[in-house]
Amino acid sequence: MASQVSQILASPHTSIPCNMENRPKADFHPGIWGDIFLNCPNEDIDTATQLRYGELKEEVRRMLVAPMGDNSTQKLPLIDAVQRWWKDLDFTKKLPFARDRVIEGYFWIMGMIRLAQAYLLEAKWTHQNYKPTFEEFRDNALPTSGYGMLAITAFVGMGDVITPETFAWATNDPKIIKASTIICRFMDDIAEHKFKHRREDDCSAIECYMEQYGVTAQEAYDEFNKHIESSWKDINEEFLKPTEMPVPVLNRSLNLARVMDVLYREGDGYTHVGKAAKGGITSLLIDPIPL
Repeated sequence: MASQVSQILASPHTSIPCNMENRPKADFHPGIWGDIFLNCPNEDIDTATQLRYGELKEEVRRMLVAPMGDNSTQKLPLIDAVQRWWKDLDFTKKLPFARDRVIEGYFWIMGMIRLAQAYLLEAKWTHQNYKPTFEEFRDNALPTSGYGMLAITAFVGMGDVITPETFAWATNDPKIIKASTIICRFMDDIAEHKFKHRREDDCSAIECYMEQYGVTAQEAYDEFNKHIESSWKDINEEFLKPTEMPVPVLNRSLNLARVMDVLYREGDGYTHVGKAAKGGITSLLIDPIPL
């Protein structure tokens, strides 16, 4: 079957029917924003409506490029503008197979934008041959690990245990997400330096620390490992009852940290696949332990 599917996909003469009647229509429950969306007229688009679309798009564009502080109330006008722009486009009727989740999608995209901005800063440092301080590098490197965004996107599909309060908690840099991010970033930094996986012109957290504090590589490793050990204590502390969030929510960050420990405890088990990675994959996917 796999070979037949591959042949169909590779064939230049194969087309997928796009008849709207044949496309499945999703029947999702309303988003957490309820009836906050404005009603949209059903009439055909006229000149005045088209002009309104343009005004809304310009309003959204202006707010996207405008600087915003950490105060969440500053973002409310942008959210409102995005909502009105989305509702005026009437996608719920024009694209009935798509989910009506504009604010949730905006939230997801904003996380990716922050990640892209952090990557861009690293690229600027490299291009300008700038050597950041360890603190500068660390503060930017934690977001680039992607663990903060992964912890939040892992909430998808968890059901009623996830609420708007869960997302509000997750976006306020809770201790367990920060701890799992430090474990990921610092274990990866040590492995990268030991096995020289970064290009010579790339920044390295270990190199930044060694140069700034005048220590050897081993001394830097020891300091990073202290932070990793402290972060594991923070994770354990977050599971002490009563927990701030339901245990299934906390388990997302715990499992992300566990993966790093399995793959990087004895070196770079992701690049040089060894016993730990093979054993974990076998136990999880090939010969799982019955529960």
